[in-house]
Parts: sequence; structure tokens; C-alpha cells
Amino acid sequence: MALMSGCGSGELPSAVVSGEVHRDGKPLISGLISFHGEDGRVASGAVENGEFEVKKVAIGKNRVTVQATPSVTTDAEGRPIPGPDAATFVPLPARYNDPAQSGLTTDVTSDTNSDTFEVTSS
Repeated sequence: MALMSGCGSGELPSAVVSGEVHRDGKPLISGLISFHGEDGRVASGAVENGEFEVKKVAIGKNRVTVQATPSVTTDAEGRPIPGPDAATFVPLPARYNDPAQSGLTTDVTSDTNSDTFEVTSS
């Protein structure tokens, strides 16, 4: 009988996934990455300067989706203002926002996992 962490606490087994997202070979400036577990759970996190860390990702095979978002910074009073890429921002193709079409997958096997995902503008 195999035991998995989290089973006794009522929570389903999960892990942390960190890594990078590249768009056309360069770090994705700003975005959102989501992990869609086979059990229906979804865990998401921000992508900043090509890097991400997402907690509570389902153990096992996950389909991955990625969205690009315009970067946002703050002024001296903490109010959000458009980031340096706002004028040239181009969203990713819609397929990357659909777990069935993105073509991105990962197999989450332990407490800590690392992955790099490559997406294209076309």
C-alpha cells in the first residue's frame, strides 16, 4: 500500500511546480499559467519575466495553459500603470488557453517539480 503526502489531512496530494515560460524563445514578460489535473483540479500562478511558481498542483499528469498579459507596474502612490510592453502587447493564440488544445503537459511526481514551457506567437 503506497502512502502519499496529504492523504491523512483530507487534502488531495499536490506539489509545487516552478520553472520558465518562453515565447518565441524569449522569457514571457507577464502572464498566467494554469495546471489542469486529470482529477479536475486547477492550480494557477503568475508568470513574471518568464518565471513562475505554482503551489497545490495535482500529482500526476496535468495539461497546461498559458495566457500572456500586458505587464503592469505602479506609480509612487501604488496605483497601477501600464508596463513597458503595453503599447506592443500581443496576446498568445487562443489554443494556449484551452487545456485540450495547448499541447502543453507535465507529469507532476513529487513535492517540487521544475519545467520549461515553450509557446509561439503564431
